[in-house]
Amino acid sequence: MSRQQEKSQPQATQSTTNNQPEDLSFDQWAVSVKRQMIASLKRRGAS
Repeated sequence: MSRQQEKSQPQATQSTTNNQPEDLSFDQWAVSVKRQMIASLKRRGAS
């Protein structure tokens, strides 16, 4: 049991540190989606 707990601890630390790059990528994805939405709206308005 103790071995499993030791293994679970480093995994938790890795997940917390990995959250930062994931957030950055999510922000970039959100920005790209917003740009696509704006572009589609402009196309509809122009047409």
